[in-house]
Amino acid sequence: MQGGIAKAWKDNLIDELAKGESEVETVEQLFSKIRNDFRGISEEERKIEQLRTIEQGERMYDEYV
Repeated sequence: MQGGIAKAWKDNLIDELAKGESEVETVEQLFSKIRNDFRGISEEERKIEQLRTIEQGERMYDEYV
């Protein structure tokens, strides 16, 4: 996974698993969670997620504007 919604989702799931807070215990449960979590993501939600996960790099913010 390179980035965006899928990466944020994966990172969150890994954190939950590490803390013992995830209900996913089998591959079938994982596939079900993937189908449910990614069903019907609207274009607006995708754009919000893209903004949320933007990486600035080494340039200052005013160089982007």
